[in-house]
Amino acid sequence: MKLSSLFLTTLGGLLLLASCVKDNSSTSFTQLNDVTISNIPDTTTIGVDEKFNIVPLLATVLNDTSNLSYVWYAFDATTQYAADTLSFEHNLTVPAKMAPGSYTLVYKVTDKKTNIFYKSTTKLVVANEFTTGIMVLGNDNGNAVLDFYNTATGKLSTNIYENANGSEALGKNPVSVSYYPKKSSMPAEVLVLNKDGRGGIFADPVTFIKLRGVRQSFYLPLQDDGDLNVTKYVARSTTGLNDYLIIGGKVYNRSVNSGEVLYKPEMLGDFSLAPFGFYETSTRATFYDDKNKRFLAHNNTAGALNPFITDATASIFDANNVGLTMLYGGCTAGNNFFAVCKDGSGTPYILTFLANAQALTFTAKDKYAPTATDLQNATAYTSATTIANYLFYAADTKIYAYNIVSKSGGLLMDIGSGYNINFLELNGAELKVAFVNAQATGKKAGFTTYNIGTVGGLNATETRRKEGICDLIVDLTDKN
Repeated sequence: MKLSSLFLTTLGGLLLLASCVKDNSSTSFTQLNDVTISNIPDTTTIGVDEKFNIVPLLATVLNDTSNLSYVWYAFDATTQYAADTLSFEHNLTVPAKMAPGSYTLVYKVTDKKTNIFYKSTTKLVVANEFTTGIMVLGNDNGNAVLDFYNTATGKLSTNIYENANGSEALGKNPVSVSYYPKKSSMPAEVLVLNKDGRGGIFADPVTFIKLRGVRQSFYLPLQDDGDLNVTKYVARSTTGLNDYLIIGGKVYNRSVNSGEVLYKPEMLGDFSLAPFGFYETSTRATFYDDKNKRFLAHNNTAGALNPFITDATASIFDANNVGLTMLYGGCTAGNNFFAVCKDGSGTPYILTFLANAQALTFTAKDKYAPTATDLQNATAYTSATTIANYLFYAADTKIYAYNIVSKSGGLLMDIGSGYNINFLELNGAELKVAFVNAQATGKKAGFTTYNIGTVGGLNATETRRKEGICDLIVDLTDKN
């Protein structure tokens, strides 16, 4: 096939034009003055109004910092798009004026010639004297008092609720203090339970300013106009959908997984609950009905507690007909639990079992009367999954440890003559002990903490002690 002369002519013209185009591209390039930032801690912890002292080191390609500008800013989850500018200086030396909490700290360096910027992003924790420590709930002549022991400084701040709320009294007949950190849409709060007309309070965990009373924390008003017989707050588990309040043997729940702040009406059923909840990995909790001596499950959203579906292990003990009074409930791992109970004559028993409230499944594992020194005289109990299978209990001045699997144990420590132990709490490897020193003048209640070791057998090392706090300490709870 022949190509047309017109096509050949056009092609030739285009090639000729292309050969005549002049390349005006610049062969001169400006080298970027890249900046490398160092000497900023991964995490900075600072107190409110305390001055920062962060001195970054800058390395530039051209060894020239004369055209750099600086800005420091911080934000948290709620202020990401409205960050708090801290400084426009190279070094951060201004006072921390933010509210206590966790922040992201950003140091931004900009080359004013090119507008190219470089950033360092680290963690910032702004703390006050109530950020990390132990909340100490006491009873002074029937009045609830809340103190805070700062574990970093050793300082005890007294009457922190009254001081934060214009001298408003916390309440009477204290029961417990709890702290739950912010999780998803559920806000962080401190909860104090009292057996009084208000039932206790919810407070801001940073300032301890009252948010609302317990009585005002229900969708429907409570029918009882007298003192609320609150006995237990059951916190959500790691995978839990609900938390619970037990009041006068009845139980109320709220959906904390969806940020529900108010409690629903009382759950239906013929029961009077013991002040315990079995709730580790199941999405809902298991309870013990002291009225009918049976275990009950919150297994659905219908607002009722239901009996378990028992299996062949009911021959060990029947979850629907236990026949004992519960004294304490604990967890060994996952949905594996145990309970300390007593019969009508006061003989103590230990029950071990596997329970899943969501699935309504219950497997009894063991029931026995332990040979454990002073267990029948115990005034306080505690346990933790971190030291699995051990029950710690106190009688008079002594603390015992008992392995519920090997069915053996003995004396862990004697804290001394005149010290009567009334409270135990095990968190991780730390054992908190509250006592009354009968020999002390003035306020007689105090507490100690011990590190529980397992090398060479169980052992306890005292880590702190504080005495003369109030008449009686009823609860010790970590806050961080």
